[in-house]
Amino acid sequence: MRFRPNLAPSDPKTGPLLVFVHVPKSGGSAVNRMLAAQMPDGLPHCQRLKGRQASLTRALTGADWVSGHVPFPWFRDMLGKATGRPLRFATCLRDPAAQVASHYNWLIRIRQRPVRFLRYPKEIRQLSHRIANSDNTSARTVIANLKAGPTLFLNVQSRYVLGPRGTVEDVLPAYAAIGTSDDTPGLVARLTGTRVRPLRDNDSPYHFDPAVFRTPQLTEFLSRENARDVALYRHVRALTHAG
Repeated sequence: MRFRPNLAPSDPKTGPLLVFVHVPKSGGSAVNRMLAAQMPDGLPHCQRLKGRQASLTRALTGADWVSGHVPFPWFRDMLGKATGRPLRFATCLRDPAAQVASHYNWLIRIRQRPVRFLRYPKEIRQLSHRIANSDNTSARTVIANLKAGPTLFLNVQSRYVLGPRGTVEDVLPAYAAIGTSDDTPGLVARLTGTRVRPLRDNDSPYHFDPAVFRTPQLTEFLSRENARDVALYRHVRALTHAG
């Protein structure tokens, strides 16, 4: 399902603006679809308007919610300049190893659309070629590939949700709700006050056996090099499953 921002003027809204920090490969596309089903006046994928302040301000005029692949600190700053409405932040997290594996798979999958593939930065295309031509049954090879793209694969969730230097104690209180990918309908219900029908989006088959991410070598590597994401996910799971 594709979303296109409506940049035409619309009736101004003055209530709180729901802001969904869309962490890549963490269930955010499903959340977008469920939010759109409940509140049609939404602005997903607003990262496309980054740096286009006038367009963003105009698009937010009639929006009930906004979503984008934008880290929390930049989102807050960007929207603060575009609207005077209160900002109600939310996000969704995924098991860290599964999130990394899904992003790794995405680097292979994007090659299936050659025209779109050529629009990605050179570094993305080079890493995609490297991964697609690797022996992805080898934990050692996969680890080397992850090291070759650390900003794409390691501590991505915490970087989006907390920012590069933010802490759980300082940043999480700014969120109205945080959910996990195993209960996206529950997260959307908390945000909208309405029970929602579960929807999935952006699922794709794996182009390698993701069991390699459960090997002792990958588990040890990610526990060390992806430690900030691991700690954040454990903290959020403890909060969402308390009681």
